[in-house]
Amino acid sequence: MPEHQPPKATSQRRPALPPEFKSISELRNGSTRAGLMVSVIGVVKDYRMPTQTRGTDWKCCFSLYDASGEYEGDLIDVNVFRKEKEMPEVQLGDIVVATMAKLQNYNGGSSLVCTSLANIHVYDIRKMASCKTKQSALGALKPSKRNGTCEPAAAVNHFVYWLSTTVDMHLLPDPDTFATQAQQSLNVRDKFSLLQDVESGKFSDLVVQVVKQPFYVGSCICLHVSDYTENDRFHNKLEKDAFTRSTAAQYTDGDAYNYTKKFRKGSPSSTGSDHWIGPLGKKSMQVTCWPPHMDFVLQNVNAGAWVKLRNVQIREGHNHLHLEGFLREDRQYPDRIYVTLLDPQVDRERMEPYLLEALRRKREYEGQEKRRLQGIKKKRKLSDATSANDNSKSRRQKKRENKQRAYEERLAKAEATICLNAQVKCENPSEKIVPLSSILEPVYYSTTINDETTKLKLPFTNAKYRTQVRVIDYHPPDIKDFAASRVLTEYANLTDNEDDDSSCCSSSGSEAPPQRRPGNGERETWEWRFALRLEEVSASLANGRKPAATWVLVEHHDAQCLIGLDSAVNLRDCANDSVLTILRERLFKLWGNLEECKNRREERKKGHAEKPLDAPPASSDVEEDPLEGDKAIVKSTNVGFETDKLSNLPFICCLRQYGVKVRHEDGDEGDEDSTGTATSWQRVFGLFGTMIVCDKDDDDDDDADDDADKSQP
Repeated sequence: MPEHQPPKATSQRRPALPPEFKSISELRNGSTRAGLMVSVIGVVKDYRMPTQTRGTDWKCCFSLYDASGEYEGDLIDVNVFRKEKEMPEVQLGDIVVATMAKLQNYNGGSSLVCTSLANIHVYDIRKMASCKTKQSALGALKPSKRNGTCEPAAAVNHFVYWLSTTVDMHLLPDPDTFATQAQQSLNVRDKFSLLQDVESGKFSDLVVQVVKQPFYVGSCICLHVSDYTENDRFHNKLEKDAFTRSTAAQYTDGDAYNYTKKFRKGSPSSTGSDHWIGPLGKKSMQVTCWPPHMDFVLQNVNAGAWVKLRNVQIREGHNHLHLEGFLREDRQYPDRIYVTLLDPQVDRERMEPYLLEALRRKREYEGQEKRRLQGIKKKRKLSDATSANDNSKSRRQKKRENKQRAYEERLAKAEATICLNAQVKCENPSEKIVPLSSILEPVYYSTTINDETTKLKLPFTNAKYRTQVRVIDYHPPDIKDFAASRVLTEYANLTDNEDDDSSCCSSSGSEAPPQRRPGNGERETWEWRFALRLEEVSASLANGRKPAATWVLVEHHDAQCLIGLDSAVNLRDCANDSVLTILRERLFKLWGNLEECKNRREERKKGHAEKPLDAPPASSDVEEDPLEGDKAIVKSTNVGFETDKLSNLPFICCLRQYGVKVRHEDGDEGDEDSTGTATSWQRVFGLFGTMIVCDKDDDDDDDADDDADKSQP
């Protein structure tokens, strides 16, 4: 108990809590929602001195209790994040008034977070006896270290004095014990360790993934965890879903034949709850948890979750062969829980650095495992083949993908002066304009092989250009599909240029990745993604010469710059018709009547499909390509109508050239990667740094749409 006792309570009536204040029992029993800003008054029982965080702030923590739950042990931790010179100084038994503190649920309990927005007032319990005359604790208020801090209201000072005379100070620890514990709080060291580095007899902090559903073992619960590093002292996992009698004996406490499995909650079984989702080999460890950690695990942790385990004791298991982890109650702080759930989809800046590294290791392991299984599958195919000749013939029968047909539309005679579209602007106006035909020319690299000069054709070059073009087609055919959905997985924060087994076929290639519905713990997001076919416009183009044309991709960030719409949405949803209207109006400034021409062409195609027509020969060179113009339709259907005339103006834009790796069908030529898949580099062009100038009316429409969205329930 403290050296200086407060004045004894007189027969005065208990005053009510000041307005906007909450008792500690109200903050702990769940009646107050987490995330709210609250105010609290309490007596200091424990104190952890300031230590520097990874950022610029310092952190200190003290535990408070009040008359609402002093005998039930209701304590609440107050975590203060401030500059070192602004940290409050508290002693045993001091009374703290904290306002604008954020209530949070952390490690299964309630606590408060005080940032620069919060105000903290500390009353010296040793000076409280001098305040008996005025019945106000104002005389015991310690000076604040922050400028501009207002004094508490009179009702607060009166309540603080009443609390000092009423609360049981015998519940406080001895002053020497308090000082020793406060000083020991500075002895903080980073105990984090990878599983590959854990040693018997040491305590470690771990960032791991739960690779099997937690299950009971007597009065405790067991986890199998992995951070995808290997340790020779771990059990060697050979089969993903194997649970043999020998391994069952380790978890059934003498019941090797599983006679009592139906009476054990979470016992190993053949159901999905026993499914192993972790790595094979010596890359996983068993961790046994006792209360209070066990209760938190049962309520919040499932297979696949990423967790941070603190103060895990590492030692040999009962078989004295393999290392295991043990998470027991903290004798000094019995209510503290050392299991924390981690979110792999949180912003990269707020993500635990050790979790980011673990995700990289997991992705690398899954890539290696996928290649191993593909190698086994390939060997099986070779062993099951009965005739090499038959297999060769079947591979030869597979055709290559249809090559893009020559675009048949020609420009009229080039005008001496080209009228550019003033509503389209681009970056780097000082750079020289390069004709599109020159951009599409192949690049050769000269080298010497066997003392002979040889020219090698490069598949692509990394370069940027400014060119003068106009839009003659777009894809997808319906602009409602210009926004595509994507599922955010746990790997969303890993950079795209890191090694990944799926990177062999880039999303920028000719094939889009297959779409799927989001699973558990995954979210769906929408991104802009479409392609434009650009045609060269040049006054020096000779009569009769076909202008160069190519497809360019417009990725999400480049599309945001182009159309001036930051957020992509589902354009096929009627609720987003206003966004679709704005998109159509702005694209009209870019390509004129292209959409109307394309829609009429699609209608004519549907009309011809309903009429009986003579089918073209199999080798016809006028077969319709879904991205080609109208002339192919005219030739293939023999219908006498004129093609639609495009009326759009050319503009100057920025293009970049790069390459992507694409897979080939069986029989196609190409280099083989580590999985034996034939691949090659494909040249791709992308639009960037180009913007459609928005009118003031467009901006007003955008504001109106935003107001309309906010008004919807």
